[in-house]
Amino acid sequence: MKKKLIFISLGILTACGVGAAIWFGVKAMGDNKLSEEFQMEEKLVREELQQEISADALPDSEGEEPEKLWDAEESSIRERNPETIKEHLSQYSNDYEELLYSEAYVVVHGKEKWGTVYLEDFLENVEQKKPAEMDIIQFTVEGDAVLYYLNYNGEDFYMAADYSRDAFRGNGAAYEEWTFPYLKIFENTGENGEEYREFYLTEDDGVTLDDIKEYYSGNVQEEEIKCLYIMTIVDFVGYYGINDDILLQLEIFAETFEEWKYQDMGPYACSYAVYDLDWDGKLELLTKVEAGSGRYSENHFYQVNESGDGICELKQQYYDKNAEFDLDFLEFSAYVDQDGTIYYGARNVERSGYLNCYNTDGFFFLKDGVIHNEAVRITHYDGNQPEGEKNIYYSFGQEKTVIDESAWERLYADYTAGMTEKKVAFSWFQLAEDDLVPQEELLKLLVTSYKEGI
Repeated sequence: MKKKLIFISLGILTACGVGAAIWFGVKAMGDNKLSEEFQMEEKLVREELQQEISADALPDSEGEEPEKLWDAEESSIRERNPETIKEHLSQYSNDYEELLYSEAYVVVHGKEKWGTVYLEDFLENVEQKKPAEMDIIQFTVEGDAVLYYLNYNGEDFYMAADYSRDAFRGNGAAYEEWTFPYLKIFENTGENGEEYREFYLTEDDGVTLDDIKEYYSGNVQEEEIKCLYIMTIVDFVGYYGINDDILLQLEIFAETFEEWKYQDMGPYACSYAVYDLDWDGKLELLTKVEAGSGRYSENHFYQVNESGDGICELKQQYYDKNAEFDLDFLEFSAYVDQDGTIYYGARNVERSGYLNCYNTDGFFFLKDGVIHNEAVRITHYDGNQPEGEKNIYYSFGQEKTVIDESAWERLYADYTAGMTEKKVAFSWFQLAEDDLVPQEELLKLLVTSYKEGI
């Protein structure tokens, strides 16, 4: 007899996979293993918390036992009582920064931010059939905390969800709870090669992920199997093929889209790229726009700010009042001097009619937090002149003195003398002014730009 799957969804957060599912667990370490640094950081914080509480709870008189932190091995973890659980969850702040050093598993926008050690401790105790509990905190798109409590008493699992802080839950319940005998964890690989684990509470230990997919596909089955979806933990690092620090910077760029996206530029092409201009591990977001037949252009450069909670625009030093280079004329070469400064060859095109334009060649580079533009030479193209005389060459700053082409070429060679040449390329993507791009899609564009840059 075929089985009918009764699927219970916590149904508040982001849809993922096939059908509606909630992501409140994302693992950002390869092969589902904690990075040593991340694990050590959490261990140290937990030890500090233990020392602080132990110090505060020293006995006032001989023979008194100090108060202990919650112990996952106690026979009774916490009473499965709605009021007890509500009071327990109420201790948590609605502020993300404060939660980072709490004893909860914290996830924001599909990525684990804190508490992997609590999840691993919970699973280890369950495997050994020891009582265990853990708290899970996710944020809605609007920034409201949604709180979950998961309890295992050695026999079955209890799950409680507190939606009371979600200002957009409408007529939905403020609090719900469920009990199931089994916790099922399915390991799988997505279409893009990402590895992930899906967590479910079920009444049937034999239920498979295929059963769940059958439900999602709309194929009705006959025998009921109740199932509560808990979370999906995705290996984002394996998915994107980049390390945590780079991914975090790209996520911040995606979150601050409205701050760096061009506004009021009409139909003109707006392009964006991610690159590490000075190879220090701190990424730069490059933005450029070109407008009109005169090739008017404008560039901006951004970095994640020092506090790591937003972006800042880098200052620019222009080569002639407010003149800057057209970044799409970047040569496929950069030059590194002995101090490690990287110079990117570029050109600025200024048109004055179809047959008349000035091309200024030079370099831009990032140094001490400032984007510098330095011009080296100029070519004046005059289409009204006879063949062989259409190009007129100058050294920048000496436009009244015409030089021959060989001297013009030496200017570039002299500037880069003693430097090491490197092949480079930016990977640009374009967005129209009125494009509405979901944050996850924008993140993919940024990741691709970073990975395809040379």
